[in-house]
Amino acid sequence: MGKRETNDCVNWLTVIYVNFKRHEFWVVDYRIYDSNGDGKSKLDHVSDMLKGLVHSKQLPFQTVLMDSWYATQRLMAEIDNFGKIYYCPVKCNRLVDDSGGVGKYKRIDQLPLIVNLKGL
Repeated sequence: MGKRETNDCVNWLTVIYVNFKRHEFWVVDYRIYDSNGDGKSKLDHVSDMLKGLVHSKQLPFQTVLMDSWYATQRLMAEIDNFGKIYYCPVKCNRLVDDSGGVGKYKRIDQLPLIVNLKGL
């Protein structure tokens, strides 16, 4: 029988709904991540949870805030298809198109930093 490697850490994925007007928040979904047990990646679980929020729970939300690890084309396109806005830091090695399809994709860290200062 083959040896199965174990992970001593419990990996949780959570979806938290924040209502800024009421200054309240709730955990609306969570998953225990175990790729050896269920064969799903973290991205698969997040996708499943988003679909559940939109279709099953019909939670009225507008915006998704996520960690840079989840800033993938697949998840961003899925969120966009749901008509939601997303905010996430993007890792410097990600390829992006800042030309509207005219130029080649570039790494984030190769783009010029543009900052708008208030009053200027």
